Amino acid sequence: MNLLLSERLKIERMAKGWSLAQLSEKSQVSRAMISRIERGEVSATASLLAKLADAYGLALADLFAPRHPRNVVSPLRRRSEQTVWQDPSSGYSRRAIVNSAPSCPLNVVEIDFPAGATVLFDHSGDGGQKQNVWLLEGSLRMTIGEDIYDMCPGDCLTMALDRPLAFHNPGNRPARYAVILWSTTKPDALTP
Repeated sequence: MNLLLSERLKIERMAKGWSLAQLSEKSQVSRAMISRIERGEVSATASLLAKLADAYGLALADLFAPRHPRNVVSPLRRRSEQTVWQDPSSGYSRRAIVNSAPSCPLNVVEIDFPAGATVLFDHSGDGGQKQNVWLLEGSLRMTIGEDIYDMCPGDCLTMALDRPLAFHNPGNRPARYAVILWSTTKPDALTP
């Protein structure tokens, strides 16, 4: 487990003043699992992290951003400075290209998605979070609620994060895509 991520999850819980039991109830993730994740004993799957992020009212990408963005002197964010995380369940890798800040509630993430992999997200928010999935290489099947979209390189799909999502790579080679995620809520509502 990425220790920065486990620390971030605990900081978010403490900032809300929630016990493990309260977060468990809000996220539908067991108290024991949350405790093990916060201690860095296990790596959380993308689906599980999404449940925790939803409970906090955050986008999944926000968990990989600094909680209090530092003052950035340079507009250049080098590849070596971009947070990378790998889902232990599916093997997909995500790189945080642009992280949101209070003045710009936008996240851009690059995903390397193994052939045959599937990741499920049980979003049930109010639709205040939106995302575009832009397929760069390979193939991708997106299921949004009951709707299914088969994507080819260059295709871009826009969606609100208010229904269950399934990402599936039906191809025999890895897919690479970008996720551009933004909030339609006021920027000050994003800061804890």
